[in-house]
Amino acid sequence: LMLTPLAALAAALAAPTCFSGGTLMSVFNYTMPGTSCVYTLAACEDLSARNGTISFGSVGDANREGGESSEACAPWRSLTLQKNVAPNTPIDNNDAKYAIPGVFNFTKAEVLAATTDVMGNALLGIHGHAARPNDPTLDEVAAAIPPLRSINGARVWVANRESGVDCTFDASGANFGQGTPSPSLVSSALPGCANPQFDHEGIVGALPILLLDFPVLPGNGSDSDVLLWEMTTVPVANGTGNEQPVFIRFVAVNRTSARGISRPSALYFNTFAYVPSMCASDVLAGCDAPGDFFSAMLDVHFYWDTTWKREGTMSVGRLVTAGGVDG
Repeated sequence: LMLTPLAALAAALAAPTCFSGGTLMSVFNYTMPGTSCVYTLAACEDLSARNGTISFGSVGDANREGGESSEACAPWRSLTLQKNVAPNTPIDNNDAKYAIPGVFNFTKAEVLAATTDVMGNALLGIHGHAARPNDPTLDEVAAAIPPLRSINGARVWVANRESGVDCTFDASGANFGQGTPSPSLVSSALPGCANPQFDHEGIVGALPILLLDFPVLPGNGSDSDVLLWEMTTVPVANGTGNEQPVFIRFVAVNRTSARGISRPSALYFNTFAYVPSMCASDVLAGCDAPGDFFSAMLDVHFYWDTTWKREGTMSVGRLVTAGGVDG
């Protein structure tokens, strides 16, 4: 099939484009919450590094549900969400060690047995502790304490304000009782994961969207080497009742997809799935449309954007600036 020059130009103009180095992950229709305006969006992702971005841009004009005129629909405003994960490995791989090099080095038992705030006093350089030239930062405080390992058996979890039963995961990113897909099983269909114990954890866009990164297998420098093996869990934003449904994505980023040349291998789940088969035969095995996952992500963004404005808070962020703690 040969396209005429005019048809080829029209096809090129219609094809979604991403920012430089970005990877087109999905083109999908999204209905803005509280309206009947339907936008065709392109989800572009920066996979070049661990803490990349996910951007949503418009592809064409908005339409109303049912194909009505889009005259009253506001133009789509491009949106970018930043990934933010941090390592969760304790100091010297020891959950009982509370330390800041050059400031203090305590065991958990020493801190709990102390009759004064030994960590706080050492950080401030007071009450017999060596004076410090600068005020402590939140990063120092966070680094001094081992990461939280579990609460009532849960290692990490996501939920909305309405759910009575949160979606929880153990240290391997799994919950066999709830039936969510296990990274150890997913890795059989999506190779590259070296260990199902995630070593980085965080969120997307200052939102309750859980992001877990897992250790990857050593490579030999080829384009097929997996550089990032990632699990993202997006809760349904509201109106869910007692149990918390979620959308889950696993993605394996190799050297080629990290450069934005090709789309990475990925599996998308809607809460429940067991043994993945790359969608060859089992509709419960990671076959959910990427658009459902990204639509849920946008729902969470707009829900909390509206909630923060209504409740007098514009955003959530860490109280740290380049100069240290702010407030």
